[in-house]
Amino acid sequence: MTVLRTLGVAVLGMLGGFLLGLLVSEAIGIVGMVATGEPPTWLRAMRLAPSVLALAGGLAAPAVFLWRRET
Repeated sequence: MTVLRTLGVAVLGMLGGFLLGLLVSEAIGIVGMVATGEPPTWLRAMRLAPSVLALAGGLAAPAVFLWRRET
């Protein structure tokens, strides 16, 4: 049962990380457009933010879940 809960937490962590990444990348993109008037070239790397944060959430959420169960 713990494996299934941990898997569920990992999936929810990935979903939350992906949504947070979308929010962050869009906010930074909008601020960059407003500040410069055109899309800055360095913002191309921000398109990876949802994937990177989904990976981070998928790894961090189960780690925190299992750590909290031990204490």
